Amino acid sequence: DIPHQVKVSPDGKFWYVVFLNNSILQQFDAVNNSLVAEIPLCPSQNTVIDWNTLVINEAGNRAYAVSWSNNGKIAAVDLKSRSLLHFTSGLYQPHGICLSPDESQLLITCQTGNLIYEMDTALVNYRSIVLDSSISFRLDPHDIQCHPDNNDIWISCQHSNEVRVYEWPAWNIK
Repeated sequence: DIPHQVKVSPDGKFWYVVFLNNSILQQFDAVNNSLVAEIPLCPSQNTVIDWNTLVINEAGNRAYAVSWSNNGKIAAVDLKSRSLLHFTSGLYQPHGICLSPDESQLLITCQTGNLIYEMDTALVNYRSIVLDSSISFRLDPHDIQCHPDNNDIWISCQHSNEVRVYEWPAWNIK
């Protein structure tokens, strides 16, 4: 099924994996590495979607996964009940994902271009944010991370070969 990313829960009790050729999030016990659950990432169990990255909230009860494609999908799951909460599609080539410093928004890179998405955690409302309108080339933001203690956001940019640091929520470059 081609595992693509592994994340450990904030409390260290579980680890999770998403796949490039499957529509589940697997949950494992971090003590004995046994499979605990397979959590659906889309409404249809028969749909195969390439899931790339995920983020887990600090409480360890929610995870958000992203599928990199032209009609990119985002899934929100409840890790306690092991169920799909929300599912949406229609974002262009989303890849990296993190929660904003206050965990009110998902920050999602658009792998081709100069923008990222800022989306509410119910996966209903989002806006596109242009990272740099003064340049004539693409940045191609690949991955994104938030600083745990302040509002700094790091974005790795494949095409420009750099890491950019922004201040959230103003999106001022630092």
